[in-house]
Parts: sequence; C-alpha cells; structure tokens
Amino acid sequence: MNNLLLDIIDSWEEAANITEQDYVNEEDGLIYCGKCHTPKQHRFTEEQWQLVSLGNPEFPRVTCQKCDCMVAEDKRRKELEDLAELERKRDLCFAEPRLKACRFQNDRGVGDREAMRKARIYADKFRQALENNIGLLFWGDVGAGKSYLAACIANSALEQGYSCLMTSFPRIIDGAWDADKHKTEYFDSFAQYDLLVIDDFGTERQTGYVNETVTKVIEYRYNSGKPIILTTNLTMTQLTGTDVSEKSKPSMADKRVYDRLLGMTKQILVQSPKGSLRGGQAVETAKKSMEIFGF
Repeated sequence: MNNLLLDIIDSWEEAANITEQDYVNEEDGLIYCGKCHTPKQHRFTEEQWQLVSLGNPEFPRVTCQKCDCMVAEDKRRKELEDLAELERKRDLCFAEPRLKACRFQNDRGVGDREAMRKARIYADKFRQALENNIGLLFWGDVGAGKSYLAACIANSALEQGYSCLMTSFPRIIDGAWDADKHKTEYFDSFAQYDLLVIDDFGTERQTGYVNETVTKVIEYRYNSGKPIILTTNLTMTQLTGTDVSEKSKPSMADKRVYDRLLGMTKQILVQSPKGSLRGGQAVETAKKSMEIFGF
C-alpha cells in the first residue's frame, strides 16, 4: 500500500476496517474496498461540513462509511440473529415442538379449506384483530385440524413480531400449583401476550379448583383487551347452553365462562369432509412404515 493510504489508515483503520486489498481511488482520493470496489470513506461537501462541524475547524472533512459488502454482511448477520430470536420465541410459545412446524407456507391442501381461508385472513390482519380485541374459537370434531389452524396463526403472529403463547388449561392448572405463592403474577402473565391460544378447551377435569382457574385466566385475558384463540371439541349447542340433554347442559359457572368467550371471539366451524386429519396421518404413517420396514 502507498504512503497516502498508510497515513489515512493510521487514523481510520479501526473504524473503516481497512484490509490489504483496499486502495485509494485516484479520482476522488478516497479509500475503496478491494472486494466490492465501493468507497469506505465519505467526503462532505462544503455545505454538509459546515452543517455537521458546527464551526469546529478540527472536524474531519472525510469520514468512514461501510462499503457495500460490509453492509451486506451486516444485513446477513442481522437476518441470522432475527431467525435465532424467532426460534427462541417459538420455543417459548409452543409446549409441543410439533406445533412449531404448523405454518401457512407448509399447508398441504388438506382439511377444511374454508376454515383455512379464514385463518389466513385473520393472521394477515392480526394488527386489526389486536387493536379491536377480536379472537377466534375453532370448534368441531376431534382431528378436524383445529389445533393446526390455531398454531398456524400463532406462528404467523410471531413472524410479524408479536408475542404469543399457545398452551392448554391442563398445563395452566399445573403451573398454577407450582406458582402457589405468586398466583397474581402468574395469572397476570396470560394478559401480557399479544395473542393467547388455548388448545383443547373443555377437556380439563371439572372440579371447583379447575373451574376457578379457568375463570381467572379468561377474566384476566378479557380485562387485558387482547385477543384469545381457543380450540374445542364442544359443540355450539353445548357452548350456548341450548343442548337439552342433561349430560351436556353446562353448569352456571361454565355458562358464565362460555358467554364471556363467545363474546370475545368469532366462532369458526372446522370440518373434515374426508375424515379426521389424525386418521389421515395414521394412513400416511402406515404407508411410510410399509415402505421403510415392509410391514
């Protein structure tokens, strides 16, 4: 490298990340990257210098800047950091690892297509859903794909930068036992997420303690003014209390919770015209087993 470049390096090497391949451009006298051939320095115009120097004659007229390949490297590093942070948030969001792979871009075209269409629209407009506190309640038969749709929305919300938790009442109840001395903080945590997803609502055991816990979580969430998504195998007649059978008739405590949830959510029936998705998965597993093991 020539003496001019060495003199410049003395004052700017650390900031400009000068390398052996870099050189001084003869036309403007600035240091250029030897790899991408874009400047690593910027020379202020007289007007710019007067503005930034504030009359200080010692202020440099040439400053460092990143060349194109340095900018590209920064962008690549930032993307990797963002991906790592997103994976960390997925780990915190989903108790079941399989749900992390439930994403709209992985949709295989099976299940209830109308329910999928609505789920996509909701995910795309989640900002409006959050602003207006509009949640969803996916209901239908076992294996229809309700959890899959809810997880797709949760993943989409995470990708958009929102905080999300997908859990179930049995897990919440277990956690409440562990947080016995800090119950207020524990229940308040469910109000902090931008989106709370509760899977398999209605499958928890019916006891006084369980009903109290469920009611608290729903009330905390309602008071937060943020949306909730639930999946349930309960029918709409069970949720609305219009089922005439004594076995399915909800208690007064359940009815209060159901009324609250129905007021917080848009209800979407998820149907599986070709049978349970779990049944379809079983067929797929059987085929793979035959291919790999011969039985």
